[in-house]
Formats: sequence, C-alpha cells, structure tokens
Amino acid sequence: MNILLVEHILFYGDMIRASLFRRGHTCFLAENAVDALSYISVLQFDCVVVDILIPGSATLEEILYACQVYNSPIVMVSDDATIKAQYSNYNVIGVIPRESLFNYSFMDNFITGLENNVYGGKLNVGST
Repeated sequence: MNILLVEHILFYGDMIRASLFRRGHTCFLAENAVDALSYISVLQFDCVVVDILIPGSATLEEILYACQVYNSPIVMVSDDATIKAQYSNYNVIGVIPRESLFNYSFMDNFITGLENNVYGGKLNVGST
C-alpha cells in the first residue's frame, strides 16, 4: 500500500513508518499540513494517517477535504474517541489512540486490518 503519514513529531512518525515498511508498504512522511497537501495533490494514496494536532498554515479540514477529492481513506491519530463522528462527512475509516503508537501488537493488527480491509472499509479501532 501507498500510505501518507501526517505527523509533526518525528519520533512517532518514524515508529509508524518503520512498522509499515516492515510490512512492505511505501510510507511518505509529511511533518505539516502544507507538506501533506503537496503530497496528496501529486500522488495517489491507499490511506492517509493524519495526526489531528498537525501544525502549519493549512488546516486539518483542508487535508480531509483533499483526501475526499482524491478518494483517499483517512485514519486519524487522536486520543478523542469521538473524533471520527465529528468528521463523519469525510472518508474517516478509523481512529488510532496516540498511546497505541507504542503498542507494536496493536499497530500490527491495525496494519493487517488496512491490508485486508476486513472491516468493510470501516476500521473499528480505539483501544490497545
């Protein structure tokens, strides 16, 4: 899969990217919303994983809208379990709690879910 990771904390980004790379996926890392919009406008992504706390002059909503325009499913990184409902008009297929980024078993299962699309396009994630 071709995945865009939007994460401003490089330590987290490197952890997720390493997990995806080990599974044979291509992962691009954008440190801010402007970089993410640049990637989204020129490359096709099977999934965009976006931290809701991204810095930059562009906003989270702009990223979500661009993903919708380019038909890229979105996974949000947030400790707020209600965030998916708040953005229900976008193609948000799941939410990863921030603490789960440190749980390799959780991330492995999550990536398997993305690969297999076992949830009918809707990933039911939320706890470790």
